[in-house]
Amino acid sequence: MKTTRLVPARIAASAGALRLLLAVGAWLGAGATGMRGQAGSRIKAPAMADAGVFWLAPDKADRAAARDRLSLYDLPVLGLVEVLREVPAYPADPPRGRLDRAHRNADGTVHPFTVLVPDGYRPDRDWPVRVWLHGGIGRPAWTETGGWWRDHQRVADPERIVVLPASWNESRWWQESQVESLAAILDELAREYRIDRNRVHMLGVSDGGTGVYYHAARAATPWASFLAFIGHAAVLSNPRLGVDGQIYVTNLRNRPLFIVNGGRDRLYPTSSVEPFIQLFRDNDVPFIYRPQPEAGHDLSWISEEAARIDSFTIANPRDPLPDRVEWEAEGAASGRFAWVSIDEIGDVPGQSDLPGRNELTVDGRQGEYLAFPHRLPSGRLEAVREGNSVRVLTDRVARFRVFVSPDEFELSRPIRIQVNGRVVHDAVVEPSAPTLLARAEQDRDRTSLFVAEIEIDLRP
Repeated sequence: MKTTRLVPARIAASAGALRLLLAVGAWLGAGATGMRGQAGSRIKAPAMADAGVFWLAPDKADRAAARDRLSLYDLPVLGLVEVLREVPAYPADPPRGRLDRAHRNADGTVHPFTVLVPDGYRPDRDWPVRVWLHGGIGRPAWTETGGWWRDHQRVADPERIVVLPASWNESRWWQESQVESLAAILDELAREYRIDRNRVHMLGVSDGGTGVYYHAARAATPWASFLAFIGHAAVLSNPRLGVDGQIYVTNLRNRPLFIVNGGRDRLYPTSSVEPFIQLFRDNDVPFIYRPQPEAGHDLSWISEEAARIDSFTIANPRDPLPDRVEWEAEGAASGRFAWVSIDEIGDVPGQSDLPGRNELTVDGRQGEYLAFPHRLPSGRLEAVREGNSVRVLTDRVARFRVFVSPDEFELSRPIRIQVNGRVVHDAVVEPSAPTLLARAEQDRDRTSLFVAEIEIDLRP
C-alpha cells in the first residue's frame, strides 16, 4: 500500500460552521498583529467586492480575474473562506415572471429552459428551488419556446423559484449532457437570484420521473431530494435507450426519494414498480412511496398529494457534509459525491467485500434478476466521519480523495483516515488558498467550499 499524498483543495458549509466562525473571529479580532492584523479590516471590503464578482459576474473571464485578485489578498485561508461564504450583493430588481432562456453545453448543444420567478421575489432571503423534468422526451429538439411544459401555472409557486429544463431524443434525462446542462443552469440561476443551495429539489413526471432516478444514482451532490412521479427506474436498465453510465442502488441511499405511481398506469403500473420499491426497502434507501390505486399515467392525484410533497421538501434540506457517505462508480467521471471522490477503479490487497445491492425480489425469489446491468467493473466505498477520524471501507477502489472542510474537521489537529482496518493517513492538514479558490471555481457553490483534499492511494 502506498502512502497518502496531500493535495490542497475544498470546504463545505453545514451546522459545523461555528468552529469556522470562531476561528475567523479570532483572526479578525484583537489577536491579529503586524501587517496582517492591520490589513484585516482594510482588506475585507475590497475582497468582498471581488468575491461578489467571482460568484455573480455573467462573464467567465471576469470571474476568473476576480479569482486571481482574491488570491493576492493578504488573508489567512479561513479569512478567505469567510469572504467567499458571505452573501454577495444580488441585483435588487432582477427579471421576474416567466423567463425563457438557453444554455450551450461544451459540445455546442443548446439546452433551452424556462424559469418562473415569483413576483414577490426579493434578495433579502434565500429562495428554495424546484427543478421539474418533463415527460415525452422521445421526440426531436424543441422548436416552440417553453413547449415542453404544457401548463406553466400548474407548477408556478409564490414561495419558490421553479426551473423547467428541456429534454429530447438527442439529450435525454439519463445522459451526461443533461447532468452538464442542469449544473450550468443552477449556476446561472445562482448568479442572478439568491437561491438556497441546500433546498434545490428535483421533481420529474413520466420520462422525467425516470430521469430523477438517474440523477439520484449518478450526480446527487447538488440536490436536496428527488421526487419521481409516474416514472420507472427499470427504464434505466434498457440498453436501447442510450443511458450513459451504470446505475447503482448504493448511490440512492444518500438522498431521500418521494415516489408516486398509479395502479392503472398503462406504462408503469404499481405492480411493475413494486419489485423496485422492495429493492429500495431491502437496501435501506430513504423513500416515501405513495401508490395511487385508481390513477393512470397522469397527475390526477397531484392536488391531494400537494401538502405531503411540500412537507417532504421542507423536511429534507440538503446536508452538504453528511457524516456518512456511500458511493459507487465505474470511473472518475462519476466518482464524486459530497466530500469523497473515487478516482481509480481496481482490486487492491486487503479490500472489503461489500454486499451487493442489485438483486430484485420477484414472486418471493431473490437473486434471479438484477435490477441494472453492469457491463463495466465498478468501485465502491463507504465512509463514516466522527470528529477528526474517518473510517472507510472500499471494494475495488484503487485511489480516492477525501475533501477537507473546516466545518467538519479541526485543522489544528491530525486527521486520521482508516481504510479497510488500516490507518493510511494521520497528520495535520495544511489549508491552501489557491486550492480553495480552484475548487470553488469548479463547484460554483458558496455553501460548499473545501480547503484541502487528501489523496489516498491503495495500490501496492
